[in-house]
Amino acid sequence: MHRPSSGSSRLTTWTAVCVLLHVTATRWTTLLPGAGAVSVVALRPDANAYTELEGHEIDDTDSSFTIPLLDSYRQDGDLQAASADPPSHNHSNWCIIRKESYVFDLCPLLAPERYTDKPDPGNGDEGGDSDDQGKQQRFVKRIEVKRDTPPTVTHTHYYLSLRGKLDMSSKRWKGRECPEGTWICGIVVNYEHDGEKETGMRLLQVIPIAGNLPLEEGHSREAHGLNATSRLGRAQETARHRELHVILHGGMYAGKNQSALIAFQCDHKADEEKPSSPTYSWTYNGFHVFTWQSKHACATRHAVPAEPEPEPTPSGPDPTPETPPDDSPHLS
Repeated sequence: MHRPSSGSSRLTTWTAVCVLLHVTATRWTTLLPGAGAVSVVALRPDANAYTELEGHEIDDTDSSFTIPLLDSYRQDGDLQAASADPPSHNHSNWCIIRKESYVFDLCPLLAPERYTDKPDPGNGDEGGDSDDQGKQQRFVKRIEVKRDTPPTVTHTHYYLSLRGKLDMSSKRWKGRECPEGTWICGIVVNYEHDGEKETGMRLLQVIPIAGNLPLEEGHSREAHGLNATSRLGRAQETARHRELHVILHGGMYAGKNQSALIAFQCDHKADEEKPSSPTYSWTYNGFHVFTWQSKHACATRHAVPAEPEPEPTPSGPDPTPETPPDDSPHLS
């Protein structure tokens, strides 16, 4: 039996070490900020990390897309803590979606804005629009749904952050935080209804609807992670193209998968001096649907390359075909 020399054994060992170092370095290059090429949010089921692909536009490949970051890279995907004056949407094309022969530019809909919640003394909240609240609300859309549930009245508050995970570090979230990594959170509370007054707030549910959340027991791999997808929905009377539907996944509540669909509807007559907001449509079995009417949901057509003209058929007898005709017997 041939016995390898000690020199060849050392060479084999060093080769294995070099390969291991190369693989490790390549892996960390995709995870560390500033290392290598970085830039579309690639949400992976096995880690709450994002990689980036520079200069990416959302296309309809496999009817899905991933959401790129704006400018600054953050390993945890948090864009809420960005600078007080974030870059204009014109500096990033992550909110441009191509479907068939249409291009949807949703970037203006995600411009920073502020809102003021009504005071909620039952939760120790004095309301107002402090600097602290203003910073965390710049990227958040808020929807309130009120239902009469005699002898109480029930409010569902939806918080949608379409630029990254919700920032729940403020004291106003204390005791009703969705898990870290949530992009869309639903909070359900009810009050005793005494005539025209609502008193005695009681917290009923805190529902993580969508986001880059840990895989829980009973959570299907397909529904795990933000896994943002887009598709064209029903026809519209106000536009030649169909609605644009964006679906976000990743939530889990009481053992049931949660997800959200935002239907962007074209409205050429919309007055949008201020950023518009989505409205609540319906929810069923963990599926939450919102509608967003805006002139920015009106797509433009992009030119489709014309097919080349066929070459003229040569005169004279047909040339011998290089392959047998379709009706020729095939050998198996």
